[in-house]
Amino acid sequence: MNRIYEFAVTREEAIKDAVVADDIDQLEKLLTTASSLEIDLAFKLGAVHNNLDAMEAAYSIVEDPTEVMLDAFDIPAEHDNALMIAYENQNQEMLEIMVSQFPDQVLEWANQNEYGAITAWASETIAYYTD
Repeated sequence: MNRIYEFAVTREEAIKDAVVADDIDQLEKLLTTASSLEIDLAFKLGAVHNNLDAMEAAYSIVEDPTEVMLDAFDIPAEHDNALMIAYENQNQEMLEIMVSQFPDQVLEWANQNEYGAITAWASETIAYYTD
């Protein structure tokens, strides 16, 4: 294990350290033997820290990334879910990935939570991808 991670008490802490340090090589090593909860954690921490590479590492490690990305809509990532964090951080690339992969879920989530700005943005982005 790299020196930066030798003091991590748990795998979850090591994953968080790798995401925060933007050490994608170390994150990928950790994720090769990760549980589904650890993969979800890496994805959500990537959203929290506006680290698209970490998010991609998390959802690319699984056979079907749909579950990882859909979990981000429901399970809090520290203060909010990945979609809201990506929106607040103006992470256009991550928002586009989520909208292009899960347009119905994005709109449903935005409507349920009365996020008008996300609903309007998602509608425009969905129109772009479907035209």
